[in-house]
Amino acid sequence: MSWDLAATAFVGSAMGGGALVGMVVRRVLRGRRGGALSVVVVPGLGALAVAACDVARPTVGLWDALAFGAFLGIGALVAAHRAFGDGRRLALLLASVALSLGCAEVVAWRVLPMPPDFAVASRRTLFIDPVAAGDFAMVKGDDDAQPFYELSSELACHVVYDERVTAALEIDTPLRVAPRPAARATVLHVGDSVLFGFGVEPEARFTSLLELADPTVAQLNAGIQATAPEVYLAVLRRWLAHQHVDAVVFHLAVNDLADIDTTPLPCAGYQTLLSYPPHGPPVLRHPTPSRMESAHGVTWLLVQSPPPYVLQALLPGSMLASWTSWGLLRAGMALGFTGSEPTRVKVAHLAAILRAARDETRARGAAFAVQVYGERAGDAPAGASAEGTELMVRIAEREGVPVLDARPALAACRASGQQPFLDRVHLSLVGHRATAAWMRGALTGLLAPTPR
Repeated sequence: MSWDLAATAFVGSAMGGGALVGMVVRRVLRGRRGGALSVVVVPGLGALAVAACDVARPTVGLWDALAFGAFLGIGALVAAHRAFGDGRRLALLLASVALSLGCAEVVAWRVLPMPPDFAVASRRTLFIDPVAAGDFAMVKGDDDAQPFYELSSELACHVVYDERVTAALEIDTPLRVAPRPAARATVLHVGDSVLFGFGVEPEARFTSLLELADPTVAQLNAGIQATAPEVYLAVLRRWLAHQHVDAVVFHLAVNDLADIDTTPLPCAGYQTLLSYPPHGPPVLRHPTPSRMESAHGVTWLLVQSPPPYVLQALLPGSMLASWTSWGLLRAGMALGFTGSEPTRVKVAHLAAILRAARDETRARGAAFAVQVYGERAGDAPAGASAEGTELMVRIAEREGVPVLDARPALAACRASGQQPFLDRVHLSLVGHRATAAWMRGALTGLLAPTPR
């Protein structure tokens, strides 16, 4: 565990402030008061009052506001309630709570796995920051894990609306990449964390390995973590507006069909990026950025809020804190955005996205294809993801889009005793190498018929 001074100050200032309020109340009422209901009502009212102030003028995350208000109420109770007037009884209560949490932690470590898709953030976050809020990851629970949602929403907005992108990010963007006249061809790869290279260094990604093997073909990696195909199309359009490419590959991971229209972006009013006219290609829901920092509101705050700071300070050592943080992150996204569509609508939208990408890419004289991946054996729930991949393949083929299927190459790698996956969907170093070796031939075929 890594409890720090800031976490101590957070709890201490809240309870200390509450204790001062309690002492004032006790003086006004001339003594302590009882009542079982007040034990619940006072912390609850404190949490709601601080949260309401935070919604009106966002300063910290919503969960931190609720936690601060609850600690404030607890401090007031300790100072003013009759049940806590006896110091020995209060010490016994604190010891009982500590012992109960300790026992629950031991049981949790014995019976629970780490939460799925969860990681400790690269930095702790207390005050609201639209960029830093996305830094809290949902991948793996260890200090060295690469954050999965780190800056992803803001980065997608920067690329789609031609805004300046933070220079430290290891990603190609159309305004940052200089043309390479010495290259005989340029391939643009668009996708999410699988393409981005989650869990590996940038130089170990298959796009980097492809360019190392053949420096005459520039490989542009436009992968943005935690995005979906509607973002891929918008990103592709900005690249085509600024750069010449000879081929484009959309990298569709096993979760991409399910994730269509479930990625709320701050520049789209925390709605999905595209709208789908009945006739014609998908278009941006907002032709210019429609940011919510000026409007705020509960929806904005829910999406922006990291887990409470006191839980962040217990990670990664506490299993209870990990699961609670995971649940709050999921709840914030679920409550803050309700844009999921039925599968038939997702299928229609993916077809529209691929059709538009195909037409707009070919209009620039470039080839277009999609690439699909498998997943780690045994991780799929009843083969649902495999069926989703097959459905994506059928949609692409129906739209006349070539499909580059990396699954046989990764299966061969697994059959040889090597593990090509880090987790359910992300490639390991071995997986990136196997993908790069297989893609050299696939890209040769894709580039061959494309006129310069």
